Amino acid sequence: MPKIGLVLGPGGAKGLAHIGVLKALIENKIPIDVITGISMGAIVGGFYASGMGIDEIERVALETNFKALVNRISFNRVIRESILKGAKIRNFIESNLKAKKIEDFKIPFGCCATNLVNGEEIIFTKGEAAFAIDASSTLPGIFKPIEYKGMFLVDGGLVNPLPIDLAKKLGAEIIICVDVLSKFSINTTKPNLLNSALNTINAFEKRLAGFTIEKYGAEVVIQPDLKGYRAYQFNKAKEMIEIGEKEAEKQINSIKIIINK
Repeated sequence: MPKIGLVLGPGGAKGLAHIGVLKALIENKIPIDVITGISMGAIVGGFYASGMGIDEIERVALETNFKALVNRISFNRVIRESILKGAKIRNFIESNLKAKKIEDFKIPFGCCATNLVNGEEIIFTKGEAAFAIDASSTLPGIFKPIEYKGMFLVDGGLVNPLPIDLAKKLGAEIIICVDVLSKFSINTTKPNLLNSALNTINAFEKRLAGFTIEKYGAEVVIQPDLKGYRAYQFNKAKEMIEIGEKEAEKQINSIKIIINK
């Protein structure tokens, strides 16, 4: 049977729909041989690849107070640093991983970050998992960039929002790609600094994701309809997980046909 790669994209809270997609694939006994992800896709995919059960991942998503994971910076420091501090996020990621090193994960895993110094993609397929996933999830302008070996690392979605190419490098022959930004819509409420920053990032990543799928190809593209949901609405985790699961269920028969050819 060909190796199946699961590619999970960014999207903030919308990325919780990845949990629903995973649930549907697991329940229907679709094998997952490789996982790559960006931002929330890296968090969900990393948790599962490390050996965390899907029920446990869902429980964490529903019970975690995500607002408590970030600390607001006083407004007069916003220009110099970022809108939010993410000091607790690394600890949250590390506490939920079942293995500390990527090379010790149960499923081959990779994620990407962007080096703000030169715009290059930085790929992680080994090393400290919490650090790699945190770097992949650091939204520019929202959180302070992570300093590492002379680099300043932020969200990998700026250069590769759907790391299909990385999944193939890790051995995947059939790609199942989950794109939660495909039905992106602008927040029509009165914008503030945080909403404007998130909308800008999401709009850019959505456009780049389309080019990525066209360039590298994917046998299956799952696009949960999250129109109307916002990247910061972690309080709607249950709804978004259900949407992801239902959308994946629609394609299960097609997936089975593809992998059994």
